[in-house]
Amino acid sequence: MFLALAYRRVSFDNLLKALRGTAAISGMILFIIVGATTFSQILSFSGASNGLVEVIAGLGLTPLGVIAAMMLLLIFLGLFVEQVSMMMITLPIYMPLVQKYGVDPVWFG
Repeated sequence: MFLALAYRRVSFDNLLKALRGTAAISGMILFIIVGATTFSQILSFSGASNGLVEVIAGLGLTPLGVIAAMMLLLIFLGLFVEQVSMMMITLPIYMPLVQKYGVDPVWFG
């Protein structure tokens, strides 16, 4: 706002345009978060996350290999999904895996 005032670009129309853009982006992010929360709850309640953990653990990978795969997936998802939504989607699967492999959750975070 201060820079816009300094460059004398503040007008009611510009301010209204900025507020509409902000509201649109905030609404999109909220819908993504709602969808991610719903997805993680469905995974947890259906037991699908436990099934995925057992399948991944049954592959016989080392803990370092599993964590490297997790990080690669997070980097890929980071191209398309916002951070909070990405965490809400992946944590129901990642945290049981981290606990199963004996990795400290604080260091994993």
